[in-house]
Amino acid sequence: MSVYIKFIYIVICFLISLMYKNGISKRDLLLLRLALFFTASADYFMLVADNNRAGVYIFILVQLIYIKRYGEINIKKAAVAIAGITLFYKYFLEADILIGGSLIYAFLFLKSMKAAVRACGFDKFPYPNSFFILIGMFLLFICDTSVALYNILYMVWNIDSSSLYFLIWFFYIPSQLLILLSGRNFKAVPKKQNVY
Repeated sequence: MSVYIKFIYIVICFLISLMYKNGISKRDLLLLRLALFFTASADYFMLVADNNRAGVYIFILVQLIYIKRYGEINIKKAAVAIAGITLFYKYFLEADILIGGSLIYAFLFLKSMKAAVRACGFDKFPYPNSFFILIGMFLLFICDTSVALYNILYMVWNIDSSSLYFLIWFFYIPSQLLILLSGRNFKAVPKKQNVY
């Protein structure tokens, strides 16, 4: 599948979210739209512009938004902490900020998964939204694990990992669809009237 087709798919997910007339709540719909917008932005930098550093740091913002959606987080304090960690990593450890950003992303993703499981366990989201969140985040976890393995095998040991590249998109595309569906208010969808 072409890189551009993959990117267009992610953009379409964001555009569909703009067509939702009402979500679970105004706050939830806003956070979902922000997350999908920044997901499309991150994918633009990673897929089209070939700028992985920008992509990873935008994906960090996406995870902060998801943590805010599923639970509570002070985004200002988190942003200051991330900036501090990144600067420490860059200037004191003299390491590539892409690696530092990837580690921050991994930590935040695990927090996001935990927040999603807790939110759905405490009935913060109705069914089927909670189901879509859990399955969507689980597929995203498998996708991100495949990304990490792909980079470790290819960049560190120079092992061909093209099968993992397929798995990345195999799990990423449905994860985004399920996360998109998790914001829809299914109770507000009018039922078809029986014409008989």
